[in-house]
Parts: sequence; C-alpha cells; structure tokens
Amino acid sequence: MYLETGHTQNQNDSVHAVIERFAKNQTVYVPSQWFQIAKSACLKSPYKVKEMGMSDFYDLDKLCRETSDNFNVDINGVKVNFTEIRMLKVDYTLPDMIIVRTSWAAKDIKMIETIRRSRRGKASVKKSAGSCNLQKLYSGPVQIRERVYRDIQDLCKKNLIPCKKLITSFSETFRSTV
Repeated sequence: MYLETGHTQNQNDSVHAVIERFAKNQTVYVPSQWFQIAKSACLKSPYKVKEMGMSDFYDLDKLCRETSDNFNVDINGVKVNFTEIRMLKVDYTLPDMIIVRTSWAAKDIKMIETIRRSRRGKASVKKSAGSCNLQKLYSGPVQIRERVYRDIQDLCKKNLIPCKKLITSFSETFRSTV
C-alpha cells in the first residue's frame, strides 16, 4: 500500500465510483438495499457481491488491544512517524511485524515489531496475533436511539416509506435503546 498524499488509489476506486453514480438515481431506505445496488451498478459485467450480515464482522479493535502495543518504534529503537510512511506492508509469514518505508530509498526499510520485548528479549504480556480467537463484533442488532426508531415507525404509519419488506430488514439489523 502506498501512502503518498494525493496518490492513494487502488483498483476498487473505480468500482466505488460506478456504484456511487448508480446510487444517485436510487432511493435507499435500509442498509440491506445496498447489496442490490452494488450488484446492479455495472450493466456490462455485473460485480460479484457477497452479501454480509451482522455475524460476518469481527472485533479487530479488541484483537489489536490484545496483541499489539507498538506501532511507532522500529526494531532498532528508532521512532517511526506514521505521517511520513510512504509504503506499508504486512506479511502473513511475519504476523507480529509491520514493514514500512518513510522514503523511496531501497535502504529505508524499517521493521516494526508490534509486540514490545523487554531488554531480556521476552515478549510483553500481549499475545501473538496467530494465537488469538477473533470475536464477533455484534452479538445482536445495532443499538440506535429510541427517538430515531420511533421516527422510522412514524414514517411507516404515514406510508411515507414502504414498510412491509423494508422495516422487517431494518428491525433485524437495528434495535432501539431504552
């Protein structure tokens, strides 16, 4: 991944642009409608879209807290300023390392070990990323404010939004807070 300001582009940028252009002419009432919009956006060769539900998302913040406590000091003890990184690489064969460059010079490769080690070489209490179990991000529907939930129900009662299919999908995804 190259992080040069103004030059961050990947192959998905054009896909996102096509979907956004197609979505401008659509009315979206609930998040589940985005699946069909993404699938229908490109007429010549439709995109392969995998519909994801609440159970498909994992708590990566928790994983990071459990496994990593260093993102800014390389293995030589030199501070790495993340705003100066030009290239970042993560290699599955080195699960506790991040490889970075802060310039395009070939000699400028820095390795950041995400688990700090003591002077005796022992790892901190953090676990290796390979030894952790990912936990689901959501244990149930996402909580929204009671007022928002009531407003949506009110819009349905007034027939301002189509409710039969859409509100079922919405209520499976979101739950009001009490």
